[in-house]
Amino acid sequence: MRKEIYIIIQLLVPRIFISIYYFLKYKTKVSLKAEVDFTPQITFGKNCVVSSFTKIKGRNGRVSLGDNSGFATGCFISAGKRGIQIGKNVFFGPNVSVTSSNYVFHKLHANVHTSRGIKIGNNILIGANCSILDGAELSDNTIVNANTVINRKFKPNVVVSGNPAEVVYEMKENNLVRKEK
Repeated sequence: MRKEIYIIIQLLVPRIFISIYYFLKYKTKVSLKAEVDFTPQITFGKNCVVSSFTKIKGRNGRVSLGDNSGFATGCFISAGKRGIQIGKNVFFGPNVSVTSSNYVFHKLHANVHTSRGIKIGNNILIGANCSILDGAELSDNTIVNANTVINRKFKPNVVVSGNPAEVVYEMKENNLVRKEK
């Protein structure tokens, strides 16, 4: 019953009131052109930013965002049952997609979904047009180049790129060192 109440509120309450609610509760700036579900499953740290045309869907799972993090224009965040956990000082470039659910392909007609969740650490930059898929984990101090597909776990202090993503640089003794193939 409680879930239905939040869906009704989402439909009936103008976006300006939802933006004001998130600002008063978390000091988060949500654009009037953004679409953030009004649900207790979405939590923000202090000083977060949600830019125009970004959608954050948290009806099926928890979305937790740390302090000083933000989404550029056109991002899409959708939580499955295991949710999405995002650390502090994380910046998402334009049109990034983060989805923590997946189809079970051998049962297409049964409409079965799975969720392993997504964990994104602290101090991370994610370039434009990246896709972060269910089960992915980005550790602290990571840079994700534009147009990268993240589908697994990566260790800290790296730069990743490609489809599927692979480590291209590693931080060693405060210097970026190109990863040898």
